[in-house]
Amino acid sequence: MIGNGKLHITFNTESIISGSCDRCLTDVSFKVPVSVDETIQVSDGEVVPDEELGPYSFVDGEDIDVDELILNEILVNFPAKILCQDDCKGICPVCGKNRNIEPCGCDDTVLDPRMAQFLDVFNSFKEVK
Repeated sequence: MIGNGKLHITFNTESIISGSCDRCLTDVSFKVPVSVDETIQVSDGEVVPDEELGPYSFVDGEDIDVDELILNEILVNFPAKILCQDDCKGICPVCGKNRNIEPCGCDDTVLDPRMAQFLDVFNSFKEVK
């Protein structure tokens, strides 16, 4: 507790989260930093919401939900894409093999689905030999 009826909460830690790689679906663990530095206005045991900051989602009357405070920080720092490695090759869309383990040799040319009708027209005009 600091002067003038303010409560200052500060800590740094990290959370280790397990999940699946977005490209190849292998299990991966990664660290998410958690850094909290919050000052809360307190009056007679009740939290007074700061008009500029809005209501606190981690405060309920006289109780401070530290789990909610940590969860908010994890969500803010959570990566947009979880990868097992930066150059993950992913799963082959043809045969389903993990390309990081072994190459599959499949034709991985991806055609734009908007051009499929043109491809049908060109194929219909090919000569049959």
